Amino acid sequence: MLGQRVKEIRKGLGLTMKKFAEPLGLSESAISHIENESANPSESTKKLICSVYGVDYFWLTEGKGKPFINATQLLLEQLAIENHWDSETLDIMKKLYELPPEQFELVLGMIKNMKDE
Repeated sequence: MLGQRVKEIRKGLGLTMKKFAEPLGLSESAISHIENESANPSESTKKLICSVYGVDYFWLTEGKGKPFINATQLLLEQLAIENHWDSETLDIMKKLYELPPEQFELVLGMIKNMKDE
């Protein structure tokens, strides 16, 4: 559940509820309610948790993937949210950016050829 994943992130970072809540503009009790599943965070709070702590949005909301992401993955997560990508599309985009440079260029060439047709 989402509350359990928030707790996992917080504890993994070695933060108290108060220290975790501060950069989010939330109270310690708000984090407690989220972790105990007695409150559901707003969409903006979920996005803020992801942004502040480098958490994968789909992991936080759906339990898919890995909890933490690198800078490229963070950018892709933000694009996914803005463009309403489903988790499959996001996975494809992540795999594209994980390709070695020569394979990445090959895929880009294929896409350019499709565009020109």
